[in-house]
Amino acid sequence: QSEAAAAATAFALAVEVQQQQEGSLEEASEGHAVNEAVMLRGVDPRCHAEASLDLDGPAVAWGISHRTADAAECCARCISHAEERSRQRDRGGDGGHGACNSWVFCPEEVCWSPDIWNHTKGECWLKVQQDPRAPKVNFRGGYPADFRRHHSTAPPHVAWQAGVILPSAPS
Repeated sequence: QSEAAAAATAFALAVEVQQQQEGSLEEASEGHAVNEAVMLRGVDPRCHAEASLDLDGPAVAWGISHRTADAAECCARCISHAEERSRQRDRGGDGGHGACNSWVFCPEEVCWSPDIWNHTKGECWLKVQQDPRAPKVNFRGGYPADFRRHHSTAPPHVAWQAGVILPSAPS
């Protein structure tokens, strides 16, 4: 098995463990069936893009003022950011720290989030995960029923699209 395939398998396993820890989607979304790991089509496979996913992590590009047309462009910007940081590191700078390895995109007119901002279509958040093979997930699939009872404006399903860029295998 190649390094890339092993990394993808490890990511899929992390997703499965996360799903098991969070309980079933049927419970979380009160019977509205949604596949929690729906991979987005038309997005670079390096993006590990999923529908209905909101990832946590420090932002290196603030989505409210950083916009793209779609998830594919958002991920491409994450990859470009990481490549630029790598070039900075190669030139003797501190480019490796804060390199984008995860991204979150709002594909709908409004994407709900439990913060004070009104998130709107086109927001592209470039973020950093400590370990992109085990990303910190805010929400995946549906918002849990108990959570929705405490956050009455939360919709049943996560509108965000997101993914991670896994590190390349050493050459």
